[in-house]
Amino acid sequence: MLKDVAGMKSQALQPPINLRPQRSFVSSSVQTSAASKPIQRTDNLSYKNTQTTVLLIPKEKSGKDEETPELVKQLEDNVEEVNDHVRLWQEGWRERYYKNKFNVDKDESDQFRAEVACQYARGLCWVLRYYYHGVPAWDWFYPYHYPPFASDFINLKNVSTVFDSKIKPLKPLEQLMAVCPPQSRQLLPEKWQTLTFDKLSPIIDFYPINFSIDSNGNQYAWQGIAVLPFVDEKRLRHTLESICETLTNHQKKRNKNEDDQLYVHRRNKYSKHFDQLYVDNTNILNIGNAINIQTSLNDGIAGKIWCDKHMLCINGTLKSPLSQANDIEHNQVISVKYRNSK
Repeated sequence: MLKDVAGMKSQALQPPINLRPQRSFVSSSVQTSAASKPIQRTDNLSYKNTQTTVLLIPKEKSGKDEETPELVKQLEDNVEEVNDHVRLWQEGWRERYYKNKFNVDKDESDQFRAEVACQYARGLCWVLRYYYHGVPAWDWFYPYHYPPFASDFINLKNVSTVFDSKIKPLKPLEQLMAVCPPQSRQLLPEKWQTLTFDKLSPIIDFYPINFSIDSNGNQYAWQGIAVLPFVDEKRLRHTLESICETLTNHQKKRNKNEDDQLYVHRRNKYSKHFDQLYVDNTNILNIGNAINIQTSLNDGIAGKIWCDKHMLCINGTLKSPLSQANDIEHNQVISVKYRNSK
């Protein structure tokens, strides 16, 4: 259940512009288990182009949510009329948009709009290359919370479409650190959790408790844009390098970027092709001497395959990693390592 918290605004947020005022909400129940103690940090994130502060605290689930009359009334009371400060239908809409969303004055807007449009066009190139050739660069991101107007896409012939493909992706637990809010820190390795709420953490600014939600012309807060800081990948990597040794052996095993595994059932027409990798052929053990998939046999799937050293033999038993689940007996699935074609 949500409660309206009147006047909950951060003193550190003093925007020079007027976005639609939003009410702040806090859940009526807060997790207090040992795995997720209430966060005591109260520092604020100052962000120049936003106004509203919303405190997000996870609600402790005690059962199935019900739409009680009290809840319905509270939700209805929290509906506000849309207050659109951009007003796209009135003259001056472009200047108001860049002032409200980017805090850029009219005399600076021409050059800034060109930069935003170039970055957005570069993002479109990234997406197209991703779908047709794979990830062009793991470290690139669109550096703004808002897009440009279509009419701002001019003089784009000099937009760079070159990306640094040498950058390696974040490891799984590093990726989790980059996206996990402090309220869900129990999902992180125990020694890493402190980085999300300790005031002395070198990356504490990645995990703001108070942040702004721009309604962006929408009626409900959940339709708005959460204006969060962008994570500095280099700082994140550098910080985690110093505490990687605190991971358990199991966590270290999970925290690796490896090739995909492709599984097929024994009844699949392609399983015989997979069998050939394991019958009197011990040389196809790595990507260096992988073989191409015969796309004609398996609905057009393409790529390279090689032996999976962890493959469970047919009719073998897979021991369940969970005490609550049964072992899988009489295995009928064969697996190989797989890499998609570039």
